[in-house]
Formats: sequence, C-alpha cells, structure tokens
Amino acid sequence: MNKLILTPLFFVCSVIAYANSTISLKQAMAAHKVVVTAVGTGGYMGKSLKLKMVNLTCDPITVTVDPALIFKPIDTNYQNLVVVGDENIDLQPDKETNVVVQTFCGKNAARIPRANLRFNFWKQGDSILIKTVRYIKQNNFYNHLGQSAVWTVINGTCISTIYDPEYPENSKEFIAFEADMRKLPVPSYYSYYQLDTTGYGASCVAAKGKQFVDLEYKEGIARHVYVIVLDDKGRLYNKGNIAEHIKDGNHTITLQFDDTKDREGLYSVFLRNDNNDILSNKTVRVGMDWCY
Repeated sequence: MNKLILTPLFFVCSVIAYANSTISLKQAMAAHKVVVTAVGTGGYMGKSLKLKMVNLTCDPITVTVDPALIFKPIDTNYQNLVVVGDENIDLQPDKETNVVVQTFCGKNAARIPRANLRFNFWKQGDSILIKTVRYIKQNNFYNHLGQSAVWTVINGTCISTIYDPEYPENSKEFIAFEADMRKLPVPSYYSYYQLDTTGYGASCVAAKGKQFVDLEYKEGIARHVYVIVLDDKGRLYNKGNIAEHIKDGNHTITLQFDDTKDREGLYSVFLRNDNNDILSNKTVRVGMDWCY
C-alpha cells in the first residue's frame, strides 16, 4: 500500500550572493522590504534620530535615505524631526542595521525631543523642503542657518530669518537661493533670533531678536557718507551700532537694531552723501514679532 508522506515546507533565503540592489527608504518601507524603528537620541538639530532598519528580503540591498523625510513622535507635545537624508545604507538579508541620521526640528513651537522617544515615519516634505535640505547638506549648514531655513518652509517664518551675524555672507547667499527658488522678494533687512533650548521648545524668542540692515555704495561715489535713522514719527533716532565692510571696492554699512534696547516701531534708514543725495534707503520693523 502506498503511503502519502507529508513533508513540511520551509522558505529559506538562498546562500547565493547577489550584488546589492538600490532602493529608496520610502519605497522599501512601502513595499514591506524594510521595517524601520525610529528613536530619538535627545535634541533636534544634529544626529538626533536613530533608525533601526531590518531587511526583510533574502537579498542584500542598499537603501537611500530620501531627503526631507519627516518623523512624528508618539507624544505630539514634542517636535517632529526632519531628516536631511541623501545617504546610502547597506542592509544584509534578514539582519538589523542601526544608523543615526542628521535632523532638524520640524515643529518650532513644540518641546525638544528627549532621548529614547519613539517616532513614526509620517511623510516626505514637499519639493521646497527637499531642495532646502539638499542646499544645507551641500554647504554643511548643520547650524542655526539650516534650522532657520527649515522653519521657513515648515512653520512659515520669513526667509529674512535665515541669518546668522557670524556668517553674514553665507546667510545672504542662502536667502537669495530661497528667494529665487520660491519666487519671493529678497528681504531688505535680516532678523536673528536666539533659540530657546530650555527643554520646552526650540522656538525663537522674539524678545531677544536683532535686525540687521545693509546699506551699500561703490568706491568713489561720494567723499563722505552719512547714515540717518528716523523713527515712525519722523524724528531723528540716534543709532550707534554701525559697522562698515569693504570688498572689491564695494562698501557695506551694517546697522544693528536690538529688540531689548531699541524702541518698538518702524524705522526709516537713509544713506546720504555730501550733497544730501539719497544713496540707499530701507525700512525696518523692530520689536513687532514680524516673523514669529
């Protein structure tokens, strides 16, 4: 008599080695080829998110972390984290790989993420955010400039806040890049706000804001130049914090306003020559929380 023998079937990965195929992290997660667990390392600007990736396939794969992926914490009182991305990670079959990625805060009014806070992938940012984080990566702006730029896209702050007085030229180039990409006017002055890192948020503190105004003229256009500042009532305002820089025959006079020292209001700034001709003029808002 014939006997029917039932043999259990097991699906195992082949031991044959294949060259790594490349796939984006978004695609890999959507296709259930890779499962990702995200945990905060503490903080928001820097290497602040650890991704544990498990390759569920039978083949080695290279995952490209998409730019501007946004991860949301399970406790939404804390900030979202925006991953800079554009880095490749090799994953072996059915094995776990850990990588800590560069991030920025994506929700400026929320609290700074604590260590070991769990995150879930939410979505990828729009084309503007993608281009912004790629500019940050290209120029290594993993600092106040990069964070300020991310906030202008996600939280709607003004591009004039992409400014750091320690790096004025880099700031102006970044602002010009954003203005051109987003079809926005180049601001006539710049704002710098200190960050609140007390643990309750990384939002900018309006009471500690500073405004920087550049007045420019070319070498030889005037023997003497004079800076005149008028307040919102047309009265002369004594402004002492003035610096001048010269580069390639171009002069730049920078005035600095301070929310904690200068009266709140709208100021008109003029640069005049000996003949009282106006060489440059700009309007500045001080202490009015214009962008936040």
